[in-house]
Amino acid sequence: MCRIRVTYGMQSAQLKEIRAELPDEARWSFCSQQKPGTNVAQKAGLNRSILDAGWGQFRSILTGKGEEAGRTLIAVDPRYTSQTCLVCGHVETNNRINAVFRCLKCGHEAHADTNSACNILRVGLARLATSGSDVA
Repeated sequence: MCRIRVTYGMQSAQLKEIRAELPDEARWSFCSQQKPGTNVAQKAGLNRSILDAGWGQFRSILTGKGEEAGRTLIAVDPRYTSQTCLVCGHVETNNRINAVFRCLKCGHEAHADTNSACNILRVGLARLATSGSDVA
């Protein structure tokens, strides 16, 4: 897929020229950028409503699909999972710097997303063990 960046103020003649250069069978999409600061309040409200409706609906669909497949969905609060050390459990804001997790207490080092995912899995399995449900 070709991605073409359309910047604020780009003329329609330039867009027609770009389209003409692409083969007919090519799949492409436009990524638009608005002038900074334009429609900020409207975008914030729209984004909020998408997130409100989207995640709740996603969770309902995922729960239903899991039940059909004989799986259990365990909701886990993700707060502080990116700042918690998987090895020693130390929670510190400065443990995570961008994509690197480095525990300031024990020195454990890992990719930040991997560390967070393992923490979420650990919390989920602990909740499952206390609830007495089976894992399919």
